[in-house]
Amino acid sequence: RRRVLGVQRAEAERGVAAVLAELERLRSSGRDRRDVVVSVEAGAAGAVELEITYVVAGAGWRPTYDVRVDGDGGPLTLTWGAVLTQATGEDWPACELTVSTAQPQFATRVPELDPWWIGAYEPVRAKSRMAGGALPPPAAAPMMAMQAESAAYVVEDVVADVVETTLAASWRLPRPTAVPGDGAPHRAVLATAELESRLDHVSAPAVATEVHLRAMVTNSTGRALLPGTASVYLDDAFVGTATIDGVAPGDDLELALGVDDRVVAERELVRRDADKRRLGSTRGAHEAWKIDVTNHRTAPISLVVRDRVPTSRHADVKVVDVKLRPEPHEADDLGRIEWRAEVAPAATWSAEVAFGVEHPKDLPVSGWR
Repeated sequence: RRRVLGVQRAEAERGVAAVLAELERLRSSGRDRRDVVVSVEAGAAGAVELEITYVVAGAGWRPTYDVRVDGDGGPLTLTWGAVLTQATGEDWPACELTVSTAQPQFATRVPELDPWWIGAYEPVRAKSRMAGGALPPPAAAPMMAMQAESAAYVVEDVVADVVETTLAASWRLPRPTAVPGDGAPHRAVLATAELESRLDHVSAPAVATEVHLRAMVTNSTGRALLPGTASVYLDDAFVGTATIDGVAPGDDLELALGVDDRVVAERELVRRDADKRRLGSTRGAHEAWKIDVTNHRTAPISLVVRDRVPTSRHADVKVVDVKLRPEPHEADDLGRIEWRAEVAPAATWSAEVAFGVEHPKDLPVSGWR
C-alpha cells in the first residue's frame, strides 16, 4: 500500500509541476489572458454554436488617399484606403472588416446648460496675518470638462456594404484583412475611382514668380471624402502630399501639382512717379507694373493670374487712379484681382496694373514705399 501511495504522490507532483510550468510560460509570454463566462438558457437540450461580440478599446483607423493625375488632362485616378491600427492584445486573423465614422460611447446624454452668471468684480480682502488670521485659499479656477477630439475612427468587425446612416458612414473592405495587435499602422484599400479633372496654371507674381499646375476635381463618387492626407502623383512621378479637408458628394476638390517650369511669369515695375511738390499739404506717388506669362509648353494652357492693388485703412490715405488692363474677371473690396485666359503654345499673356497713393505730407504711411 505504501508503494501505491508513493506512485500516486509522484504522479500528483508531476502534474503540479506541469501546471506550474504552464503558468510560468503564460506569465513570461507577456500576453493578456481573458476568460469569458456565458450563461445560456435553452428551451431544450442540444448542441449550440455561440458567437460572442464584444467591444474593445485601442482600435481605430484614418483615411488616406493616392491621387494620380494625367498631365495631358486625362481622367484622375483616386484610390482611397484606410490605415488600420489596433493594440487590443489579440491579433485579428484575415477577416471581413468594416470601418466606420461612428464614435461609439457607452452612455450618451443630451447636454443641458447651466446659468452663466456675470457681475461686478469684487476683490477678496485677505485677513491680516498680524491679527492671527490666515490667508484664504486661492479661488479655484472654473473648469470645463472637454472631450478630446480624435482624428481616428473606429473599426467595426461587421460585414456591410457602403452604408450611410443618420449619424455615420461605413465602408466594408473588399477582401478579408488581417491586422496584428502590435499597434503598428497597416494599410488597406477601400476603393478606386476615375474622376474627370480640369487642369489649369495659377500664378501670383506679386508674391512669387513660379507658376503652379493645379487640378480641379468634382467629387462624383457619391460618397463623402473624409479629411485625410493624399499622396499626389503627376504622370506617375510623386510630386508631394496634399491635405483633403473633407469633400461632400458633388463638391470640388483643389489639388496643387507643383511648379511647372515650362510656364514663366514676370512682374516688372515700369514706372514710379513720386510727387515732388513742395507746396500744398498732400504727397503721393504713382506706380505701374507689367505682368507677362509665357507658355513654353507644346499645348495650350488655361491660365489664372492673381494680383493686387493697395487698400487703405485710414481715411486720409487714398488709393487713386487705379487702372487694370485688361479688365479683370474678378475683383474684391480688399484690392485682390484675378484674370483668366487661354494661352497658346509659345505665346505670352500680358497685363498692366497701375495705381497711385496720396496722403497728407505730415502723415507717415505704413505698408507703402
